[in-house]
Amino acid sequence: RRHYQVQNNDFSCCLCSRGEEETIDHLFASCEFSTRCWCFLKIHWPADVPCITALSSVKAAFNNKLFFEVFALGAWNIWKQRNDFIFEGVQPSFQGWKARFKSDFALLGSRVPQTLSPLFESLLDSFH
Repeated sequence: RRHYQVQNNDFSCCLCSRGEEETIDHLFASCEFSTRCWCFLKIHWPADVPCITALSSVKAAFNNKLFFEVFALGAWNIWKQRNDFIFEGVQPSFQGWKARFKSDFALLGSRVPQTLSPLFESLLDSFH
């Protein structure tokens, strides 16, 4: 797949209907699909601010010691939805993203330090 050819030189986002060019900032912050995913996780990206610049303020607003775990799994599963569409022709779906995210997050339970277990369980319960 390393030499995958983009069809018709179309670099527009495949996760939303706005037809915008897929950039890191669009894909992970302003895309309709990713915005819905982040809202589910209660992570809100400021408009027109590059992701890397906004990350520290987004983390502060989330105000949870497990922010990076939630963020990384959220982004990873957005990326997997994108790749499933591009390489497998599978339609992206919020429900599919949500199921994968919840499954991946639950797997972290065994790796969370004992001191963070109540926080982890509370977060896991909030992802209903």
